[in-house]
Amino acid sequence: MFEFLFKYRPLAFEEGVFAFRPTAATYVATLLVLAAAVVALRTYRQVRANSRPVDRGILTGIRLAVLALLVVCLWRPVLVLSQVEPQQNFLGILVDDSRSM
Repeated sequence: MFEFLFKYRPLAFEEGVFAFRPTAATYVATLLVLAAAVVALRTYRQVRANSRPVDRGILTGIRLAVLALLVVCLWRPVLVLSQVEPQQNFLGILVDDSRSM
């Protein structure tokens, strides 16, 4: 199941390095997500009718967790591996030994 979801065996994750590869648009999108988080915090602070502080805290936590997950996905997480995959890396060499050469 792990290999199906993450493409590599768990051993590859132990040997590899986890990194992020953001683009220029990622920074703009991150700022937009942070603005949405501020709006969510202010919205839940203003809601007072028929809600308990615990409920508002739970809803705020869930919404901020979803926004944090969105930011992590936008930053394009990658696994940098130093092992060679079979059938992935090869070098083709063509030798022409005809009379014209």
